[in-house]
Amino acid sequence: MDEKSPLVQKQNRQSRWTREFVLSYALLYGFALNITSRAEPQFIYAYLKEHSDLNETSNVTTSKPKDCGRNNEDNIQEQASSWTWYFTVSEYGVAIPIVILVGPMADRVGRKPILLWNAVLTFISFAFRTVIVYMSMDLYWLIVAHVVSGISGTFYTFDLANHAIMADITNNNERSFLMVIFDSFLGLSVTCAQLLTGYLIELTGYTYPFLITSVVLLLYIFFVYITLNDPWRQPKTGTKLSMSSFLMQIFTLFRQKTVVTVSILHFILFFIVYVLYYFPFNSFVTIRTLYQLGPPFCWNPVHVGWFGAGEDIELFIVATFIMKIAQCVVTDETITVFGLVSSLGCFVFYGLSNNDWMLYGGIYTT
Repeated sequence: MDEKSPLVQKQNRQSRWTREFVLSYALLYGFALNITSRAEPQFIYAYLKEHSDLNETSNVTTSKPKDCGRNNEDNIQEQASSWTWYFTVSEYGVAIPIVILVGPMADRVGRKPILLWNAVLTFISFAFRTVIVYMSMDLYWLIVAHVVSGISGTFYTFDLANHAIMADITNNNERSFLMVIFDSFLGLSVTCAQLLTGYLIELTGYTYPFLITSVVLLLYIFFVYITLNDPWRQPKTGTKLSMSSFLMQIFTLFRQKTVVTVSILHFILFFIVYVLYYFPFNSFVTIRTLYQLGPPFCWNPVHVGWFGAGEDIELFIVATFIMKIAQCVVTDETITVFGLVSSLGCFVFYGLSNNDWMLYGGIYTT
């Protein structure tokens, strides 16, 4: 017993440090991605507005956002929405099969290689976007950048690998709390990114948000490579990499009834509900940003940033306390139904908004 105690203590210390590093990864990665995710729709809107006026020759990457209220604002918003849809399809159309394979791959090669794979390709994607924005290249090049991001597996690969690490280094009692803290750190990074992005665009134009994202991602790559001691240990059997083994592991759900505690039909229904719920949330932030930039609101990037930061504080802090209190009174199923109804009301409220106070009301409806 005495001979094993130093080894156990060493493993506990490593686990504690790994927890700290994982939370740091959430801050760096979340901050980097959310700077550009907030800046890109505004850049697209400004790019289309700039190129819709043949008499203007200023560079959209360095000039401040123009005043809104032109006759063709609706057409510009329509075009910007179409372009964001093209980017989403090109990125997630590639990412879906990648993410499906990441789960089995993480159990065969470890968590650290998956994180580095995602980080390197994400860095390449955003470095290319920085060049595109700086040189004011055609928007079609952004589709290529989004495809590269899709090959990385997008944020979901990062999230999957980190949750696997947290599962490796915690027991059942600690795991859920650490995951809540992880999501809170992501929320903090989103809030900071929203505020910074608005001021960066207002003061310097659109290039610096993309450049900062690239630099932070590069630092994140080195940080992961140096600090992460992969808690995954290679199994003694079944380590051979092959496509057939991946496919067999992916469809284990349908072959072994012990994998899930509910029937396959219920699992499929849960998955459909999740997709239907998540699908509008995946695109509404970008559409809402385009809506805020045009008339009748004509918000500037700083206003958009403060609005988004306020929404994130309400979502990640206030809503967490409300949910915790609600769990003491009603069941989780009731909370879920209430959340769905609340989200529906939020979308309706935003759709009917024609002044600032109605947009702010949408936050509280959420």
